[in-house]
This record gives sequence, structure tokens and C-alpha cells, in this order.
Amino acid sequence: MKTLKTMFEEDDVKQLTQAVELSLHNKNESPFFAEKATPLLQAIYSVILPLKAQDLLFNPEGKRIEKFDFDAFMRWTDLVSLKLLYFTIKESNEKGQLCRTEYNDVSYTPVDLSVLTEYMKRYNIHTEYEEEDFAIAHYNMHIGIASVIKDAL
Repeated sequence: MKTLKTMFEEDDVKQLTQAVELSLHNKNESPFFAEKATPLLQAIYSVILPLKAQDLLFNPEGKRIEKFDFDAFMRWTDLVSLKLLYFTIKESNEKGQLCRTEYNDVSYTPVDLSVLTEYMKRYNIHTEYEEEDFAIAHYNMHIGIASVIKDAL
């Protein structure tokens, strides 16, 4: 039987987001956070699924991971980690090879960053200059979004 937690290992983002939205609705979660969960899911999966298809999954420390599950997803919900993911893939796309990870000399196909870019811009996170910081309020909000998603289980 599929549980919401096991759905994070699948590639069907539409089904996953619908299930999370339904769970949040059933738990009477605040619409403020519930409405922010879906865009975060979509932003992360827009990058993770192409990496998964290339068998190039990694965690925020750049270490290889075998599968993308709920725990791996939660690691990427942290705004610092999400920003790191963005700049890792941006650099990798520019160089035509996966950078900042344990992977060496692997075939890498560039990953479309448009969904993640739009998500980052929505929270005023610089997509040009990695050293630029972001507002602590956005970081705190992402902690809240991640908590809401975790509580949906």
C-alpha cells in the first residue's frame, strides 16, 4: 500500500503534490503554509528527477545517495541547501559536468533550472551571485514549510 511517505520515492510529482495537498487540507493546516508546500515540492523535484534519471543523486554535502526518499527530500527543503542545489546545478550546466559532488568523470546532461529559478526569485534569493545572502525571514518560513510537509505524513 502506498503511503504519503513512500510516494516521495516515486517520479509522479503531480500525484505526490495532490496527496500532500489533500493531507494538509484534511489536517486543517494553515492555508498560508499549505499553499507554499506545492511550489517547494515542484522546485526540488524539477531538479532531482533529471538527476535521478541520470543516476546522479547526491545530498547537500555532495555525497552520493542511492535513492531519493522523504528524508532526502527534507534535507533539500532547507533554504541554504536549496540555494546550494541551485548553484551546484548552475555551475554543472555551465561546465557540462557535475560539480561539487563525489561524482567524477560521469556523463552529465544539463538540468533545466527554470522552475527552481522562479522559486528562488519568489523569495528574493540571488540567482546570479552565490555569495549574496537572503533574508532570515525566508529561511524561517522554509523551516515552517518543511515542518508542515513533515506533519502532513
